[in-house]
Amino acid sequence: MFKLLSTLVGTAIASGGISYSSDATLLAQANTQDIQFICASGYDPSSQRRVPTTFAWTPRGKIPIIRWKSDWSASAGYTPEVRCDAVSSRFDEAYQKGTLVYLTNGRINNQKVICTTKEANDCDTLLLTLQPEENELIILRQLNNILQGRASVPLEQSSQELKHPDGTPQIYFDLDIETFLDTAPVEEE
Repeated sequence: MFKLLSTLVGTAIASGGISYSSDATLLAQANTQDIQFICASGYDPSSQRRVPTTFAWTPRGKIPIIRWKSDWSASAGYTPEVRCDAVSSRFDEAYQKGTLVYLTNGRINNQKVICTTKEANDCDTLLLTLQPEENELIILRQLNNILQGRASVPLEQSSQELKHPDGTPQIYFDLDIETFLDTAPVEEE
């Protein structure tokens, strides 16, 4: 299921065709076709190997967001490749729907999650489900730092055990996703 999509995405972007209009809304919608979130193989300097990576695919290049290194749910069929594909698709859905305005934590089916929303309210788009032992506030802050351009490396989704307190509050981080996509460092091959 894990695929290197760079050729496919490049072809889709090239053939997407942006129609010009005096209507700013139409131009904004057309510009979202230039951005896609994909799962592809990325080089992890810490392990010196290639791992499934969620990237923002932009006209400038691939921006790494999450490196998938954990096999915590592989026994249930959720290998790093499967999780990478699913989360990359959710990032793309959130971007296309315009819900990458706020990043927040929450609970869905009694599982800790990170999601996006247009307003500071419930989750609009689920991004990722966390491991039971992970502290959602730490992961939320790490992901926010990446998407705000304050982190120099992507989030590593690994088997690191982080204990969380009961009664964790819900926090909303205001995102400027367009600035991130325009300025974040791209990964060189």
